[in-house]
Amino acid sequence: MRKLRDLLKTQSGKLILTLFFLVLVCVAGYKFERESFKSREVRLTALAHHNFAKLCLKKFQAKNETEEIRNLRHCLFVNSEFNTDKATAPIWKDKAGTAQWLFEYGQGKREKAPPMECSYRSGTLVGMLKSLGYKAHDLVIPQNVDNFNDHVVVEVLNPDTNKWEIHDPSYDVDFVSLENRSRLSLKEMLTIDKDKYEPCNFEGKCGWDWKTSEGFALEFNKLYWNIAYVRDEDTLYVTKRLDVNAKRPVYGENLSYCEWRAKWCNNIVHLD
Repeated sequence: MRKLRDLLKTQSGKLILTLFFLVLVCVAGYKFERESFKSREVRLTALAHHNFAKLCLKKFQAKNETEEIRNLRHCLFVNSEFNTDKATAPIWKDKAGTAQWLFEYGQGKREKAPPMECSYRSGTLVGMLKSLGYKAHDLVIPQNVDNFNDHVVVEVLNPDTNKWEIHDPSYDVDFVSLENRSRLSLKEMLTIDKDKYEPCNFEGKCGWDWKTSEGFALEFNKLYWNIAYVRDEDTLYVTKRLDVNAKRPVYGENLSYCEWRAKWCNNIVHLD
């Protein structure tokens, strides 16, 4: 300790101390700037989502909140372009910029709709809904196949029915029971027989034997709805449709779902 004090009294020691404090200041400044950037990006993204949601409500008039939710989903669908090309990945990293792009396209200020894949469309719809006071979250639903290919959809609490319901902005559909025509929640989708419900689009067309305006077959959606991870709850809802401990080939490795998505398996709820 004494040697250190003696060193700090020398010219070289003072230089080392000065450099040390400069490094600390730079690190602290970088961290503050990074956090400030993230906060600013969150604010700008939320503002753009809110502005776009309000624009949608002007374009698509709703008589009640049930119609409002459906109209917001449809408005997002027709003002974005489904795209999974990895070349667009850098665009998605700019969340605020992409959200503003969506708003400007809706205003007619852009010629091309923003490219989005399922998680981006769902995250955007959640942002739109929350900006208007709705309770909503996105969730991940994997297929029971090699690599556990997954899809992302939205669950929102409908104030008209006081019931949670699923909306898929990538296909522009919700899902209704064949028995009573009510919209289904996540837990219902995971537990009732897949032949006892059907998807319905904005125009009211229902069934599995048709394609969206972007050319996607609705029947494909049946491959999902085995288990679901809800991000906001950090909860994985599981059923016997997919054994989370059974191993499958996953990108060159032999893994179970909970080995592949270990961080998502901290809180597991069995529904059957």
